Amino acid sequence: MEQADVPQHDFESFKQVYDETPQLQDLVKFGPNGVKVYSDSTDKLPQSKQGNGDDDVEKMAKRATDLGD
Repeated sequence: MEQADVPQHDFESFKQVYDETPQLQDLVKFGPNGVKVYSDSTDKLPQSKQGNGDDDVEKMAKRATDLGD
């Protein structure tokens, strides 16, 4: 993990981050036995605004093939 340039945490440092970060508490359960990712944790993430995918694709295709300048 050190070579991946990823922050390293021991129990105490992760506990401090966990206790101070409500968003992390929504995604995982943390205790003496380790970390458990909630199976539905992605459902708790903010959803991005989604349009009608078919319309978006159609508009992009029209722009890509518009040869009129």
